[in-house]
Amino acid sequence: MDSHALFELSWPTVERAAKSNRGILIPIGATEQHGPNGLIGTDFLIPQAVAAAACERSGHLLGPTLSLGASDHHLGFPGTVSLRPETLQAVLQDLIRSIARWPLPWIYFLNGHGGNDESLEQVRDAWNQEEPAHPTRVHCRSWWTFEEIEALDQKLFGDRNGCHATPSEISQTMFLCPGKVGTAPQGVAADYPDEWPLSPEKYRRLYPDGRIGSAPELASSQAGEQLFQTCVRGVEQDLERIISEGSLLPAS
Repeated sequence: MDSHALFELSWPTVERAAKSNRGILIPIGATEQHGPNGLIGTDFLIPQAVAAAACERSGHLLGPTLSLGASDHHLGFPGTVSLRPETLQAVLQDLIRSIARWPLPWIYFLNGHGGNDESLEQVRDAWNQEEPAHPTRVHCRSWWTFEEIEALDQKLFGDRNGCHATPSEISQTMFLCPGKVGTAPQGVAADYPDEWPLSPEKYRRLYPDGRIGSAPELASSQAGEQLFQTCVRGVEQDLERIISEGSLLPAS
């Protein structure tokens, strides 16, 4: 196949891919504020690009990007569009049921938004436990959980990476979308709250510019390229493990 993106293929091509034991990567993220200079699409742009690169090199299918996630706590900022967790879970369940009919050996959700973690893990576990004999297995991973990414974040940004609108994610969007990221504010934003989740109103009050504990002025396109390539390698290694071991990924 010249293309690995589902939307560019015909159904017989997908059927041949399924018969040749290929899997599918589904990028999932969110549409939400990322501080005063970050892109609202940050959380889906990164996994979308990483998954596309991994599919190009591995030959697996690239599924549709889920660009909306569970982002209610960001609704105090214009531009944020959020799904309720139960809505997100229903979408994930329907997507899995659709793909399982092809069938493919595995579905790999590459996540770019922490607010999706719980829904992804619940849906993954429910499918894998309730359909143990089904040939399609479900896996999920958030890009920042790779050990190599954690080490690189520490090397590049130390304790100034923070929790939201981080220089790690801002760097990658600078690399992926040249000229689109605005000028970063100076200084580190207030740190992560003791209570969670927060209402949209309290989040906006505690973090008036949208950041949590981050210093996005540290971001750079050069760092973004390093992080992006590290993410791609991490995904490729996960896929190799899935194929070689034929077992479920550990909970992420």
